[in-house]
Amino acid sequence: MEDKKDALISKTISMLLDNGFAVADVGGQFSASFDIIARRDIERYVLKVLYNIDTLKPTTAYQLAKVAKFLRSTAAIVGEKTGGGRLEDGVIYYRHGIPISSLDTLRDYINGEKPYIYSGPGGFYVKINGEALREMRVKMSLSIGYLSHYLGVSRRSVSLYENGSSATIDIFLKLQEIMKSDLVDHTDLFKILPENFQQEEKVDDIYIQMLLDIFERIGLDTKPAYRMPFDILARDEEVVSIIASLLSDDADSTRIKIMKRISDVLEDDAFLISKNNTTKENISGCPVISMVDLERMTGKDELLRMLEKRAR
Repeated sequence: MEDKKDALISKTISMLLDNGFAVADVGGQFSASFDIIARRDIERYVLKVLYNIDTLKPTTAYQLAKVAKFLRSTAAIVGEKTGGGRLEDGVIYYRHGIPISSLDTLRDYINGEKPYIYSGPGGFYVKINGEALREMRVKMSLSIGYLSHYLGVSRRSVSLYENGSSATIDIFLKLQEIMKSDLVDHTDLFKILPENFQQEEKVDDIYIQMLLDIFERIGLDTKPAYRMPFDILARDEEVVSIIASLLSDDADSTRIKIMKRISDVLEDDAFLISKNNTTKENISGCPVISMVDLERMTGKDELLRMLEKRAR
């Protein structure tokens, strides 16, 4: 199974590179919550790759969505199969609120072809543009009763469609046939995040908690990161996104390089935090700031200026 997943990761990275994306491959021990960071102009994605999408755990979905929110990116999963067989192209699946698609569907999406069919209990569905449906029905002088008879559904179902409810794919095709008009609600099916995003997270590390408190005090929204190549996620209400990691005595060079690559791809800040005073200002391109320096700061602008200075 891992070989199939690794092959799918390689295909996904190649597809993104071929379509003009800058890519950071997380890989190995740091890929529990996501595997790929990608950016093309203003498009930003945090991707998890799973051969079988049914193996996605709620905690992984939450962490993936959290990273995407703080890095102002779209969270998505690329997969190949589910319990019912291979993923259908042009269809969005969901597990724990995360949008999932085949690689070909993702390729079409980034090239402007947005899918409008999604998988739900009992089959495939299309979200109806209720206002367009109502306008066409009135324009064609069709009653709700006539339309319900034609579709083989109740009058209440037709009313629900006109209020924006989804229809099964067969009902949607019948509507298209009689109305001969675009009745799709073109909501971006890749832009949906889990409803349980705001779950509580217990922080056991005293230093991580201190950092969370400091970042909040200087004006940044922040969350801890688990099983990722960084320890802290932070952002403001405008454009600032930051990842940070505590610098250990035996600093993992691979972890630092991945952080730097993510920073380069997204053009966001990444830095290392030393628990003690240090003369080091930069490691492998990542700025280093001590806890003492952070504690003295009174606002996020001080942090950003120091990061800019030490990133040189």
